[in-house]
Amino acid sequence: MKSVYLVAYYFQKPSHQRVRTQKAGWMKDSNNVSWDEQVAITRNLKNKDITIAKVIIDLANLKVVRNSWNSATTFDELLVYFSKNYHDQVKNIMMQLNPDYYNRIFPPAQPTINSATESFDSSAVAEVRVVDTPST
Repeated sequence: MKSVYLVAYYFQKPSHQRVRTQKAGWMKDSNNVSWDEQVAITRNLKNKDITIAKVIIDLANLKVVRNSWNSATTFDELLVYFSKNYHDQVKNIMMQLNPDYYNRIFPPAQPTINSATESFDSSAVAEVRVVDTPST
């Protein structure tokens, strides 16, 4: 099966406008920086993807190609993370590539009764009696 990759880039930037970026070492203080995440889904990896991307997962073959953040993280853990943030995109691709695997990781929701919008059908309920007990 031809590979389909989820590629994630991370860019560090000042966390707020008051950060003094002209001061040496401003990035060493974790309160001064925040991270931007940019995610792409592609069929072909470019040289830029391989050298710059922090995370690359192969959605078709269910494997981690690269994870510069934590090499011990499994494909399932990464898929769950990216599904939380990019649910529609990941679900759409995975349902085309491997719906059985996706449904095993994310079981379809069971229908529930929403009391605000759905009514309860009492026709199947047996007779219910209210018995008053004498107070003593």
